[in-house]
Amino acid sequence: SAFGFPTVAQAGDERSLAMVNAVSDGYPLRGEVRLADEIFGKAYKATSVPEPGTTWAEAGVLARLNVDVGGDIQLGSVVFRVTRVLEFRPDQSMGFLGMAPSMLVNIDDVPAMNVIKEGSRVNYKYLFAGTPENVQEFRRDLNTKIKDEERVRTVDDASEQIAAAI
Repeated sequence: SAFGFPTVAQAGDERSLAMVNAVSDGYPLRGEVRLADEIFGKAYKATSVPEPGTTWAEAGVLARLNVDVGGDIQLGSVVFRVTRVLEFRPDQSMGFLGMAPSMLVNIDDVPAMNVIKEGSRVNYKYLFAGTPENVQEFRRDLNTKIKDEERVRTVDDASEQIAAAI
């Protein structure tokens, strides 16, 4: 599973809006995350998610905060060690919040950050895969149980960029 939310990232006296994406083991369900060991370094496929207490950050947030791999970035109440440069996520978006550089963190770190409060804007994503028939049956069942503010989307409902990644 994964969810994302905008927040302020801080390093020393520098601050920047960042789109934090909290992910669990198995992320991404489809496609691949691409990383580098340094800014402008050779990209390679990720084989896990960030370890607790660490983050993978896009070059844009690193530049805005004047931080490099090995440096620290504070998100809410937690200071994260930057261990990789985040080059690509298959689910990255191009909307307004997509303009903020992304950071990937371990989903287990989010409660200690103390940044999600009543009124926070959080986008939760649960991805499921299976045969077309099984997915259709699952969707029909799920649509009878969801709340008004929840949506079930398929590849057919997704934006062209997301559909291509899936």
